[in-house]
Amino acid sequence: MPRSEFRACATRRTLLLAPRGGFGEFPRWPSLLEAGRRRPIRELRLKMPAVDVFQEENDVVVKAELPGLVKDDIEVSVTDSTLTIKGEKKRKEEVKEDDYYRSERSYGMVSRSVALPVEVKAEDAKAAFNDGVLEVRLPKSETAKQKALKVPIQ
Repeated sequence: MPRSEFRACATRRTLLLAPRGGFGEFPRWPSLLEAGRRRPIRELRLKMPAVDVFQEENDVVVKAELPGLVKDDIEVSVTDSTLTIKGEKKRKEEVKEDDYYRSERSYGMVSRSVALPVEVKAEDAKAAFNDGVLEVRLPKSETAKQKALKVPIQ
């Protein structure tokens, strides 16, 4: 557009050039709260549980939040340098969706893969599940336990 077709809209410190007819209608982006797109953030949080990964002197520790799951519905596996946690939160009662005033709880499959920071002994891994938190302890391999050597700078 030629400059003459713009009008200046001055605010305190900002000068905004806008078309003389205004911007018109902005395209309508789908809302995350529309009827067909219910609970997207909560569902994502359930499908990818939050994890903490940290190292202790001899172990790599992974803690994952898995609220509402039971121990028998959780599967933990280690391949190469990746820990994978899978589970399923099952609905216990059968209720028709039409009768709900509000439904905020989520059900379904949960899966999360985490890259491990060092080599571990996968065969010696231990896992415990308590109060909705899964804790997996993976002993470090001997090469990972080696301390860093100080390198002299010349």
